Amino acid sequence: MKTTINSNLQALQAQTRKKNRLAFLTVTIPAVLTAVALYRWLMMGVAPFVLVAFGIGYLLTAAGLEIGYHRYFSHKSFKTSRFMESLLAILGATAAQGPVFYWATFHRKHHRHTDAVGDPHSPVAPHSEEAHHEGLFYAHVGWLFHAPLEGFGSNIKDLRKQSHLKFINHYYLLWVAIGLLAPAFLALLFFGIPDPQVLIDLTLWAGFVRIFACQHVVWAINSLCHKIGGQAFRSGDNGRNLPLLSLLMWGAGWHNNHHAFPASASLQLKWFQPDPGLWLLRILNFCRLVWDLRLPDKKQIQAKYIK
Repeated sequence: MKTTINSNLQALQAQTRKKNRLAFLTVTIPAVLTAVALYRWLMMGVAPFVLVAFGIGYLLTAAGLEIGYHRYFSHKSFKTSRFMESLLAILGATAAQGPVFYWATFHRKHHRHTDAVGDPHSPVAPHSEEAHHEGLFYAHVGWLFHAPLEGFGSNIKDLRKQSHLKFINHYYLLWVAIGLLAPAFLALLFFGIPDPQVLIDLTLWAGFVRIFACQHVVWAINSLCHKIGGQAFRSGDNGRNLPLLSLLMWGAGWHNNHHAFPASASLQLKWFQPDPGLWLLRILNFCRLVWDLRLPDKKQIQAKYIK
């Protein structure tokens, strides 16, 4: 028994070291190469279509995160096909924020213990074995190096049963690499652009800058949206609304709305709270690619409204 416990402990420690190394690379590499991209822009300029490629790539990756990783895999706020599940999981992986199982595990844990002991990334949670620190920096990025792996995956048994998701989760680094290399490859394949400087800019902007931008918008939701902003609905926690982040991440900045109704496919609970994620889901629903969107009714919304 003692040998088994020691073996399990050693395996957990090895997994933790691997996670921390990956977290370090995840945080530092996009930041450094974003600085390189900005320097090249100041020194040499950037072709307009490179910035267009960045914008398209950002929207696709952000959709993979907010519509896929968040609203679907973490909260099952709508239903979809095996093909769309795979597409959303791969798009989400290209954000380099961890495999789909990792992301959903910690997000579900965040909702179970929001702003309390056990919340992996709250800026206001009390000190505990699982929340070693508190504050904006910890909630923004520091938690990545402290997220505990004990019991990892116990709250995503529904996802782990799916063989195609297990495959996508296992090859996470492959999807990250494809996301980084695809812009330059497509430029060569469809536009015949041989200029190495342009291909470098495509890889930087539509690859690493895209990842950097998605990372920090999502991490800002973890940190800022639990510290500053308004609350229109009772949610039992410190979740707050920041409209600017909603425009940058398919509506995710309506964080108070989300914590009031976590399983809702819509974060647009008032007419003046635009939720581009809901608009995208409406389009996909019209095309019969998603269905059974879970939406609170007017009575449920009114019951939680702070008058």
